[in-house]
This record gives sequence, structure tokens and C-alpha cells, in this order.
Amino acid sequence: MRLAIVVVVLSALAGRADDSATASSCAVTPVSAAPPNTWMGTLATHWLRSGTLWLAYTRADHAFVARPNGQKIPWYRAAGSPWGRLRVTGSRIDAPAAPLRFSTGTTYPFRIGFQSSSLLFPSEGCWRIVARIGLTRQFAFVVRVEPDDGQP
Repeated sequence: MRLAIVVVVLSALAGRADDSATASSCAVTPVSAAPPNTWMGTLATHWLRSGTLWLAYTRADHAFVARPNGQKIPWYRAAGSPWGRLRVTGSRIDAPAAPLRFSTGTTYPFRIGFQSSSLLFPSEGCWRIVARIGLTRQFAFVVRVEPDDGQP
């Protein structure tokens, strides 16, 4: 009987250790020290950068969030960005999950400047976002997605 209890307790502790290891192993893209420009700084304070492409969550949010209706995400293409439509995919790194869903308008400039979008993360966890512009350019970001906090 004691052996069975010890095995159950050790199994539970091993599960917790695995969870914390997974949480700490999400090597997120670091937040940039400054926004792409002053105007973009008014939209968001947590900008991530990969080459000439930036993304952020807006000031209305405290993190990237798994929200049923998606989350508004601003993008910014800096000078030197390739020409073409922004296409975004994403997958959860630390556990199985449905893929990220991306939507945006079709009237944004194809070269530089601001672009709004919606990202729908189906679950919390560690996510890899891959943005493609044009035929050959690819930009990758890794983010930690928090559970829905009930905000719109």
C-alpha cells in the first residue's frame, strides 16, 4: 500500500516538473527596447522584431492571449521590407493544438508601414509564428500565449 502511494506521489511530482520545464523552455523572441517609430509606440509597448518586420499586442492587452474571437495584432514593415502580401501561420511548440488563425484586410500597402490583423491562438502555451512576405522572405517569432483574461 505504501509503495502505491509513493508511486502516485512521485508520478504527480514528475508531471509538475515536466510542466514547469515546458513553461521555462519557451525561448520567446525578446521585446524590442523601442518601437519601430514614435507613432507605433502609441499603439503598443511590447514590440517584437524579426529583420524588417515587427509585431506587437496592443496597449489594451497585457500579453498575447488565447481569446475565442482572436486578438488584434499590429504589424509594421520597416524600410527595406520585401514587397508582397503578408501571410501568417503558426503552431504550438510545446503541445498539440489546432493551428493559429490569421486574418487581415487586403487594402494595406505591400511595401512598408502599418498593418492591422487578428490572430486567433486556439490555446495558451508556446507558439511559433511565421510571417511570409512575397515569394521568399520569412520572419519567425516565438511567443508565450496566456489564457483568456475575459477582456474583449
